[in-house]
Amino acid sequence: MQVYKAEDYIKPGLHLHISFSTCKRPENLHCHDFPEIVYIVSGSALQTVDGRTYRAEQGDLLFINRKSTHAIAPNDRAFSYYNLILNPDIFSENIVTEQNAFGLLSLTAFDQLRDGADSGDRLITFGGEDRLEFERILNTMLREYEREQMAYASVLNSYLNVLFTLMLRRFLWNSDDTARSQPERWQQLLQYIDENLDRKLTLGELAKACFYNPSYFSRVFKEKYHLTLVEYLNRERAARAATLLKTTDLTVLEICERCGYGDKSGLYRGFQRIYGCTPSEYRKK
Repeated sequence: MQVYKAEDYIKPGLHLHISFSTCKRPENLHCHDFPEIVYIVSGSALQTVDGRTYRAEQGDLLFINRKSTHAIAPNDRAFSYYNLILNPDIFSENIVTEQNAFGLLSLTAFDQLRDGADSGDRLITFGGEDRLEFERILNTMLREYEREQMAYASVLNSYLNVLFTLMLRRFLWNSDDTARSQPERWQQLLQYIDENLDRKLTLGELAKACFYNPSYFSRVFKEKYHLTLVEYLNRERAARAATLLKTTDLTVLEICERCGYGDKSGLYRGFQRIYGCTPSEYRKK
C-alpha cells in the first residue's frame, strides 16, 4: 500500500498544501502521514476511509485523519474536488481557540474514540449560501497559494481558521446533540485513558493524537477537570492500585505493571502522595 508523505507536498515555510483536481479513475487504497480534507465541487465518488464507504457529492467534505486508509472510486463520470493537505503543526493556538477546542477534539479525536460513530460522522455537507461561501474561500486560498504574494502564508492560515469555524458549525455546533456530544466526547477521552493506564501515556502523545499544541491541550484539560493531565494520571493509577491491593493477592510488582508504573519506587511515591501511606500499609489496613 502506498504511503504519502507531507514533505512531498507542503512547501517549506507553509503548513498546508491546497489543490483543485478532476478525478476520472479510481485511486487504490493508500494512507498518509498527514490529515487531509477533500471537498467535492461537482460530480460524486465513493470514498472509503478505514474500511467504511461514503458517497460524497457536491457540497460534501470529508476529513481524513493521518494514518487512516483511503481509496477513491468516481461514480460513472469524473468528479472535481479541492484537496487540502495539512501539517499537524498547524493545529496550534492559531487554529485552536477556547471557542472551538471541544469541536476540534471531536473532529480530530483518536480513531479509537470514533468506534461506533454514525456512518456520516466523517462527512460534512454544505448547501445553499453556506456552500457558495465555503467554495469562495477555497478558491481564494488556492489563488493565494499559487501566486505566492507577500505574507501569503499568514493569509492562508487566517482563511484556514475560517474554514474550520464553518466546518465546526456544520459538524457540531448546529447539531441537536451539541449539549450531549461535548461531555460524551470528553468522557470517551477519559475512558481511553482508563483503558490504557497500564502503559505510558504522555501529554505529548495525547496532544499529538488530537493535533493540539501540547501546552494548549494541557490548559484545556486543566480548565475542564481542574487537574493537570499528570495529576489526573497519578490519581487514577493510585486509585487502581488501591483497588487491586484491596481485592486481589497480586504482588506489588504485578500491580506496578497493571497500573502503568515503571517500577516499585514509582508506585510507592505515587501511592503515598495520594493516600499518605505505603501500598503495604494500605493493604494491611
